[in-house]
Amino acid sequence: MFRLLCIFAFFAVSFAHALAIGEWTVFPSSANYRRGEVFNSKIFLLSGNTLFSVNEADLGNKQQYSRLTGLCGSRIFDIIVSEKADRLAIVYTDGNIDFMDRDGNVTNLPDYANKTVMGDRTITALSERDGKLYVSTGFGFLIVNIAKAEFEDTFYFDIADYADGTYGNRISTVSDEQLAELNDKAKANGVGSMSNATILYLNGTLLTANTEDYRSSVFNEPGILSIYDTYDDKWETVNRYDIEHLFTDHTAWFQGPTSLAIDPRDNRHFMVGTFSLGLLEFNGTQLISYHNALNNEGIESIIPDTYTSRIGGMVMTDDGYLWFMNTGVNKPLRCMTPSGKILSYPIDGYNIIQNGYDRLIQARNDKYRFKWILGIRPWENCQGALYYDGGTPEDPADDESVSFSTLTDQDGYQYNPKYFNDIAEDKDGKMWLMTSSGPFVFDSQIEAFKNPGHVRRVKIPRNDGTNYADYLLANVDCSCVLVDANNQKWIGTSESGLYLLSADGLTQIQHFTTDNSPLPSDNILALAYDDVSGTVFISCEGGIVSYTSDAVRGADNYSNVKCYPNPVRPEYSGALHITGLKANTKVKICDINNRTIYTTISEGGSISWDLVGESGSRIGAGVYLVYGTDQNGKGGMVTKFLVVN
Repeated sequence: MFRLLCIFAFFAVSFAHALAIGEWTVFPSSANYRRGEVFNSKIFLLSGNTLFSVNEADLGNKQQYSRLTGLCGSRIFDIIVSEKADRLAIVYTDGNIDFMDRDGNVTNLPDYANKTVMGDRTITALSERDGKLYVSTGFGFLIVNIAKAEFEDTFYFDIADYADGTYGNRISTVSDEQLAELNDKAKANGVGSMSNATILYLNGTLLTANTEDYRSSVFNEPGILSIYDTYDDKWETVNRYDIEHLFTDHTAWFQGPTSLAIDPRDNRHFMVGTFSLGLLEFNGTQLISYHNALNNEGIESIIPDTYTSRIGGMVMTDDGYLWFMNTGVNKPLRCMTPSGKILSYPIDGYNIIQNGYDRLIQARNDKYRFKWILGIRPWENCQGALYYDGGTPEDPADDESVSFSTLTDQDGYQYNPKYFNDIAEDKDGKMWLMTSSGPFVFDSQIEAFKNPGHVRRVKIPRNDGTNYADYLLANVDCSCVLVDANNQKWIGTSESGLYLLSADGLTQIQHFTTDNSPLPSDNILALAYDDVSGTVFISCEGGIVSYTSDAVRGADNYSNVKCYPNPVRPEYSGALHITGLKANTKVKICDINNRTIYTTISEGGSISWDLVGESGSRIGAGVYLVYGTDQNGKGGMVTKFLVVN
């Protein structure tokens, strides 16, 4: 029987503290504590997928547990204490089980998670008796010897038939009343939902929502909107019950939000698009206004004589215009001007979406500033569109638009993906379209407007002596995409985790999955990015984590250039990172004799170097000089680092 012993030191991770490149943060999912167990003089509390412990004498001092601190799974189903075995059992949704002893050691039992099971393997309940753990499933139940961390038996009948406790009881050591008190006095600081299909970051504010999305099976949770202040490390949550009293038809609010837009001029001011209630306007956690067919004639209802107004994608521009999709009507593209007036625009060839919604972004690196629209339909009939407003949002006379549903690549092959999932513009103005059939690229936006649906597929050479190449992520369901300050592409998938690719997509830099990272699942729902710190926020089905990358925005000057690690010690096998650069800095690294051993140009404000010189070998011990000049050859900097034996 395979066992993995995970021995770990307890520590809490605070996002407010600076994290080194390559470090992860797991954000608690904390709508409410749903289970409490007393063990080892502590109260262990389960909130969403997150496990905490508190001391009864100091409720404010919470300890958080995750794969970063030694747990061997991410998505926790339940916890239960065995007094006889003197262990805390932590059971995950996939059947993986951890047993924690009083010293904090964790013994992992992965047998059920790894086993092929005929029938419904879903875990439905836990109970315990005399040191035995009883795990109810869809086909029967399992018996585990807790002290030995071994399976003892399997029964193919319903454990519920034995109400006398023959096969264990579910008795929590923390009562419902105590749990309610702990929720009030020791509430966890975390995101309100375990599944957020929309996340957005701007100037220190991360906004998340468990939006209506076909990719997520657990969107319908009480906590629907969470706001994270990354500077103060503080989460706030807006619960649907907080505002539903404003509407007579509660069902509409239950269907949830669809999109978010943050005001670039004020990151506490944002809009929430909903599946039925139109636009909701917030200042922080306070709903300050709403806009739908009930009170605004500029927004149409999808159902006659009701205020059922469906909003799709949204974007708010620097000049205060809110562009959004009024889904399911004849003129779906709308714009709310800074004065509050709402204008409507038809889109040539774009079909009315009856039971779905749209995504919307506006290009920033192309002079035409096209609006790119993706139609999301649950019955697998996607479409895309480009809209040009002529630079005059309030004068539609010079506007133009085109639509497409079929993609044609550079070799003339045609594709009809089930879904157009996401789209992002890179620093060169290229548009990266994520579909259920893989990624596609529009190299020129004006050409995309002239020839709708004509794309390029990235071909990766096999380098095997032939001219053959493979398509990038061919037939992989790519769910979301992010372009960082180095023009690298982060591509999330529905089943294969998260990829980090070079700017051209030809080189895979990283591939994160649940096997090699703290990702709670390999179903990546959404991505957001802080280009000042290099932090990538990753929303999965099961929670949110972040990763500190080396891709940061270019600095204004060279006053804070750093090399690290410095010194580079013999046991270090990673890359050297140079940060604090201006964008497009020409970097030259020389040895102490001023011989050049490496040159490059930074995309953003940093570079990473594998310490391999022009000879093809890792550089030896010594002092090395780093020279940098800006793209105009005017500014300059010099610093140094040390490599030791």
